[in-house]
Amino acid sequence: MMMMFLLTLILGWLGREFPLTFDPLQNLANVEKSSTIGNLVISCMFGAYHILQDKTLLKRVRHELEDYLDGRSVHEVDPHQMGREIPLLASIYAETMRVHIKIYSAYSSPHEDVNLGRWTLPKGALALVNSAPSHMDKTFWNTKNGQYPVETFWADRFIVDPADPQSGPIDPEYRRSLNIPEKKREDMKPYFSLDRCEGGWIPYGGK
Repeated sequence: MMMMFLLTLILGWLGREFPLTFDPLQNLANVEKSSTIGNLVISCMFGAYHILQDKTLLKRVRHELEDYLDGRSVHEVDPHQMGREIPLLASIYAETMRVHIKIYSAYSSPHEDVNLGRWTLPKGALALVNSAPSHMDKTFWNTKNGQYPVETFWADRFIVDPADPQSGPIDPEYRRSLNIPEKKREDMKPYFSLDRCEGGWIPYGGK
């Protein structure tokens, strides 16, 4: 849903014409009414904000969308497939969720106590975990040697460039300390990745 909203918004700024029945504001209102995910509208609006306030990023997104659509209308594309095939859009989505979505998730162990180091979660008790510490962990996230602090939005944070060992969402030093093997790919094209981000990127509460 977020991908479709961003697509229609950016194409609107491109000057594309839509059918008379297309109303972006009405579509957004429908999203607000029907969505069961409380962070959807927030992520849509912040994603659009970051794209539109950065002229260079806006130009890149426009170029990627124009190439992907190749003359098709917005109604002819699958937003989920679009997210998989345009790494930049997928990375913007993931980074928007990392920076702006802070939620509490509830956890409980119905069968036994859980040892949490200095603490213990008793069987049947309820624990609330906030995503903010994980989303802002300076030891985990890649900042390109401080160029893009974890508190700031960096559109390319979740893009892995096979030609750049310093790219990708996880801090290169931290990644090496875990002995994470580099993925072998047939081409050298940059790609979107959430690999090994479990527990670090948890905008929906994790597992």
